[in-house]
Amino acid sequence: MNHRSTVTRRAVVTGLASLAGSGLAATRGRAKAGAEISQLAADLGQMLLVGFTGNTTESRSAKILAGHIASGRIGGALFRKMNVGSRSELASLLGMLSPAHAAPLIALDHEGGYVQRLVGPGFTRLPPAREVAMTHTPAEAKTLYAQAAAEFAATGFNLNLAPVVDLDDARSPAIGHFGRAFDREPVRIVAYAEAFIDAFAAAGVHCALKHFPGEGHAREDSH
Repeated sequence: MNHRSTVTRRAVVTGLASLAGSGLAATRGRAKAGAEISQLAADLGQMLLVGFTGNTTESRSAKILAGHIASGRIGGALFRKMNVGSRSELASLLGMLSPAHAAPLIALDHEGGYVQRLVGPGFTRLPPAREVAMTHTPAEAKTLYAQAAAEFAATGFNLNLAPVVDLDDARSPAIGHFGRAFDREPVRIVAYAEAFIDAFAAAGVHCALKHFPGEGHAREDSH
């Protein structure tokens, strides 16, 4: 004898509810995965410092970069020598690239000597690192760097891509040739690098030590 199951309204409703629940769970799962990916993308974006062309607010790439920073897609801007124009142009550009709500990192190389991007009236001219170590004690160096740090911070930068902590080697075309390293002895390098970093930290500026993996002994300029 064949027995056919009876289809009731309760069974239909229960079945549809189960299907709906499964669909909702899948949708929530996709949404969670999407949110996690979006958060990862946002976190990675905050690790990026991006360069641009031009030295005024009329630069197309600067405008694009400003939009990415404002929306939180990029962590900050990297200024190079070509991006530093007049004081007024620089102030306008920094204002566009560092909106208050985003608080981005705005980076510049400001070692002193050959690699000093902020020059002219109102900026302390820093000697090359080797010269500083030869003519100043670490305490005197800290006083010198403190003045430069105050000027750097007042301009609107908050990340200095310095100091150089390579070992000094006169045969190095990128470092030793320009006196960019403090000394050949690691202990003395540490003492002067600490003076540099502490001076800039007191002004609210982060420092990025360089270079990796040892530009000071490179026989060619690896840039």
